[in-house]
Parts: sequence; structure tokens; C-alpha cells
Amino acid sequence: MAQRRLIPEARLRELQTDELPDLLEALLQLTGPELAARQTGLRRLVEADYHRRSPLAAALLARGVGERDLELRREWVVALAEVIVGTSASPEQVAHWLRHSLGQLRRREIYGLLQLAAASPGHTGLVHLVLDQCSFSGGTLLQILQDRKADIQIRVSAAHALAAIGYLDAAPAVASLLNRIASRLAGQEEMGFAPSLEAEADLLLPALESLNDALSEAAL
Repeated sequence: MAQRRLIPEARLRELQTDELPDLLEALLQLTGPELAARQTGLRRLVEADYHRRSPLAAALLARGVGERDLELRREWVVALAEVIVGTSASPEQVAHWLRHSLGQLRRREIYGLLQLAAASPGHTGLVHLVLDQCSFSGGTLLQILQDRKADIQIRVSAAHALAAIGYLDAAPAVASLLNRIASRLAGQEEMGFAPSLEAEADLLLPALESLNDALSEAAL
């Protein structure tokens, strides 16, 4: 599915009654158990602009952002970003239901978005756009960042996302985490780094320092 330009457009036409059967069939495919059906459902929604003209389509698209297949999740986020950017051109109820559904995202969906950002850097900005619309994302991103059991690349993605959305409440925890990692690294200097500490030194520490600087600047 080709990525389309994410720019606001002239107001979209209202959904017509004779389009409802096609919309319903596309939504059934979108939420189905078979990957091929979900791929077809998403393509049909985007081609007909249903995701930007139907409140139900926008809501289901937001709720399904944790799609299991990474490639389809990438296209899913592109389509969702189109809705977010283009809400001024959509019927008012589309924006209303989109905000409501994005407010329901929890750790599983947010973790899946971070996986996408880590695997596909070119889509990081779109992931941040989606996370910025989720009222609970800041706290969840911070939890993931602090979770030493989480994949280091996911924690790095969480740090970048926190900087992008400007979650100022994270500042004390980020400073504390920076100090803890620096202390552990200092204690390992003479003995050589353990693999987990080496990953933190090479990958996570720079991301944390950048996040700390971004939050400090945003607080001014």
C-alpha cells in the first residue's frame, strides 16, 4: 500500500447510504482473523476514504493499531495518521470517535507502536503522531522506558517518543534513571561491562541524555 501525503485537504464528502454495505464488508475484513482479509479490508477503507469519513471506521482503526503483523501494522499507522492529520476535513464525529478510541490505547498497543518505530525508522514520526493523541501514552511510555526486562531497542524508542510528545512529568524519573545507569557503568569500568550494561551505555544512555535535554528545554 503506497504511503499518501499526510496533508489536510478540502472537506470530505459525507458518507452516502449506498456506500454502507461496502463499508460494512471492509470493516468485517479489517477485524477478521485472516491476515489477507485484514490487508484487503484496510486497503478498501483507504481507497474509499472510509477511515476519514466514517466515525466507526476511524474508531476501529484506532482500536486495532496493535495489529499482529508488523508490515500491516506499518500500513495501519499510515492510515491512522491520515485520519489524525485530516480531521479538519472529516465530519466532526470522525474526530470525536478517533480521540475517544485513541484514549483507550494501553500498554500492548503502545508497545506495538514502539516495535514499529524501532523496526521502521522512517515511520517514527507517524508513530509519535499517534502516541501524541493518546492521553495515557506518556505514563505508559515511561513505564516501558524504566522496564529493564523490555528489549533495549524498545526502551530507546520509548525515550524518543517521550521527547517527541514532551511528557514533562517524566523528567524526575528520567534524571533518576540516568543517575542509576551512570552509577552502574562507573562500578563496571575496571571489570569490563556486562552485555546488558554495554547495551545501556551504547544505546539507551544517549537516548536518555537527549530526552533529559528535551524535557529540560520544554520546561523553560
